[in-house]
Amino acid sequence: DTTYTINTDGSGSYASIPACFTDINKFMVGNSARITVNLQAGIHTISAPIEYTNKTTSRVSIVGATPIDFVSTGVSVSGSFGAYTNIITVASVDTALVQVGMYVMVYGSTLSTNPNRIWGCHKITAVTSTTITILNKHRGAAGPSGTTGLSFKVIPTIIKTASDIAGVRVTNASVGSSGEPFLKDVVIEGWGASNGAETGLQVRDNAYCFLGGSITYPKVGIVAFGIGMSALQQSSISADSFSVAISDSGNLGLYAYKGSFISAGYVVVSSTRVNSAGYGVACDERSSATIGSAYLASNATNVWAYAGSQIRALSAPTVNEALTSGGAAGTTFSPTVN
Repeated sequence: DTTYTINTDGSGSYASIPACFTDINKFMVGNSARITVNLQAGIHTISAPIEYTNKTTSRVSIVGATPIDFVSTGVSVSGSFGAYTNIITVASVDTALVQVGMYVMVYGSTLSTNPNRIWGCHKITAVTSTTITILNKHRGAAGPSGTTGLSFKVIPTIIKTASDIAGVRVTNASVGSSGEPFLKDVVIEGWGASNGAETGLQVRDNAYCFLGGSITYPKVGIVAFGIGMSALQQSSISADSFSVAISDSGNLGLYAYKGSFISAGYVVVSSTRVNSAGYGVACDERSSATIGSAYLASNATNVWAYAGSQIRALSAPTVNEALTSGGAAGTTFSPTVN
């Protein structure tokens, strides 16, 4: 087994995550060996995609710092659809640990007003000793708020692209295995400057990626990319049991293309940008996806299947709150029948 540590200041085993994986791709790895890449809390800026092409092992994991649990005493809301500000009040915040640029992860809520509209992955914009302020891009007609306790996690490890490039790509290889997910406790943040085709996590050319679950909360956030997460050219992704939350995608949230398959139980896909196609879960060219108890909201079209593709819902997804903009409701399913 081999462990590497990468710090935000360029120190540690490697100066950057892409540099570490350039070497990992050269290794011949024994069947039972694990490779773990531990990331320090903070923002890891990458100037090139993280590429995985090693065919000799799937036992590789990128692991962020441990998330921090909070329960609120109240949540206020201001702003308007697509740009809500939520101020979350808590008993105490260690401002040395929780900082601007980190992310809040929420799945499920007991807030008294629009509780679903805070589900997902939201960027922290301000921190005090008793408050955490987030930018919530849900485009419902009103934002979430309330005095009932809100349970949430702060994800302190961010992989952030320095330009409009892909975040992580797995090409013609398998990565992650049962109990050893490829990504854990990280948020992949895109450049966000355009609605181009760059993808947060892309698995392509007969590749496979396993993202493990966490029982109650997504362990991976993908935000501000043209496409959130995609499987292309007969590839597959297993992202079950609260593995991933995707938000603020420019075109597609979760996407399977050309004979590919995605299994996504309890996935959260929200706030796909209004000035693009805005598909939450999309399958094209004889592809398929299985979703279970998913939360799909604030997307122009929540579920879209085309050209011999199929999307199966093993249990009813939450697909109310289709995108509203200027009073026009979005689409829940396309096609609407069959």
